[in-house]
Amino acid sequence: MIRLAIFTANDYTWAFPAWKRAIPELQKQYRVVGLYVFPDQLGKFKGARISLWYRRVFGFWNFVILGLYASKTRLVQLCSGIKTWRQLSNKHGLTLHTADTPNDPAVTQWIKDNKIDVVLITVGQVLKKEIIGAPRVGIINKHAAMLPSCRGLFPYFWAHAHNQPTGVTFHQVEEKIDAGKILVQKEYARNQSMLRFYIQVFRDFPDLASRAVERLVRGEYQNPRPDIPSSYSGLPTRVDVKKNDCSIAKWSDLLYAVRRD
Repeated sequence: MIRLAIFTANDYTWAFPAWKRAIPELQKQYRVVGLYVFPDQLGKFKGARISLWYRRVFGFWNFVILGLYASKTRLVQLCSGIKTWRQLSNKHGLTLHTADTPNDPAVTQWIKDNKIDVVLITVGQVLKKEIIGAPRVGIINKHAAMLPSCRGLFPYFWAHAHNQPTGVTFHQVEEKIDAGKILVQKEYARNQSMLRFYIQVFRDFPDLASRAVERLVRGEYQNPRPDIPSSYSGLPTRVDVKKNDCSIAKWSDLLYAVRRD
């Protein structure tokens, strides 16, 4: 049976609820061996500096709405039976590990020692050659864009800024950032905020992740759409946000999130 490992950022807003739903689905077909948790990272920012960046770049009211969504998500978790990575791993019989970076040689050795076939990642760090080559089959990343457009950081924002389709891609990881072979893609409507877009992406995460693993194991890839140009961008600035009419978060998104939960 294919042996999987999960690498994730220590993120309780998006990653934790996504993996909470995805792990049982993956276990129906694969042997999920372990869960590695790494510090959350956004470009060069870590810890509290990530929140400060959101406040500075997206403005006060967007920051408030995003904060309320994060608080609501965490409150739901605290009221449930599984509210920590330790509890999640124990429930599903996984070994839990932590490290400062996926590029730690000890992490690469763990993959080799446990004969991991596929690694699924939701991390902010860029993976190096040694870790990419460690699993037998490969590593799968989720990127919230219709690759090859909007590689890099904050793809939703840049898709709107450059009038490109918005969507999500699961792809095989290679050394060049977000440039690996495409496994699964799904396009979403453009007429919605960034917050609502990510709510939809992460609710679709379990199904899309399972399909991506199946296709990687079979060696089935899909060609990028010919109408989508390749592009790469870094973090937007406050000037970029003011210049582009891109909706970040709306009060109605909070009601949408409640209705969908």
